[in-house]
Amino acid sequence: MRIRPNSLGFTLLLGALAALPPLAIDMGLPALAALGTSFNTSPAAIGLTLSLFMAGFAIAQLVFGPFSDRYGRRPILLVGCGVFALANVMCAIAPHRLIHTYRRVLGDRICVGYTLVNGLSFGCLFTYVAGSPLVLIDVLGLSTTVYGWFFALTALAIMAGSFLNGRLSVRGVPPSRLLKVGSRLAVASAIALLLVSISNNVRVATLMPLLVLNTFCFGLIAPNAKYGALQPLPEVAGVAAAVLGFMQMLLGGTLASVFVAFLYDGRTATAMTSVMMLFALASFAAYANIVQPVEKRIARASFNHYSNSQKT
Repeated sequence: MRIRPNSLGFTLLLGALAALPPLAIDMGLPALAALGTSFNTSPAAIGLTLSLFMAGFAIAQLVFGPFSDRYGRRPILLVGCGVFALANVMCAIAPHRLIHTYRRVLGDRICVGYTLVNGLSFGCLFTYVAGSPLVLIDVLGLSTTVYGWFFALTALAIMAGSFLNGRLSVRGVPPSRLLKVGSRLAVASAIALLLVSISNNVRVATLMPLLVLNTFCFGLIAPNAKYGALQPLPEVAGVAAAVLGFMQMLLGGTLASVFVAFLYDGRTATAMTSVMMLFALASFAAYANIVQPVEKRIARASFNHYSNSQKT
């Protein structure tokens, strides 16, 4: 599907591309200490990798600039993204210790479960991001200005959910409880959206309240899912965060937009709402079937250990 230059999707794509260099730096910084230990070298020497990265980033612009004028922006952009991805893969598989660390992260059931919860929940959100201009502008006929205001409203809903999550966490509400509430509301609102779509009752008044509720739920789910994924492995939190981000972009940024583009019929909101429902259900199922049983087993073992210690 071709992205129109004046569309929200094009803006998000440019924003994602612009975020790649700082993201690469931010994801690498937590691993500097581990790299120094792995290669048995000083922190100062490892710090030079950041200088090398910035030097490569500066020189590459001088090389790719003329090529983009000659061959066009799109081919050069695709080549650059391909080289970027390949270099990341090569860096990941080079040190044996790093491979072992990734195996450790991927072998932790709680970390993987929460990573799936976060990624699938983001898939529900990004389905809305990818599908909302098609539904609200093309199907319902809203102007781009009005659509922008509605999109801002759902963005505020995410912020409101995150704010409420923070306030309740400070007051001692367990993260698992907040995540359960957010997941159940997300499933309920996504199912309601699909029912509205297939009942031919698609209007702004019927869609927007449910979309606001659904995006609000992401503000409750994401912080707690990320905390749950990183909390079991604090000593390798950088690698766990990398896996978390990778799955979020893979499930949300890639699969969600592909599904919407493939299923959209040009006349209804069914593609967007049905994919949102599938991602919401999958996120809830990941928590219920992967995370919750392990957490219950750990809590039961801790209680039994405490009871035995009290008896002795």
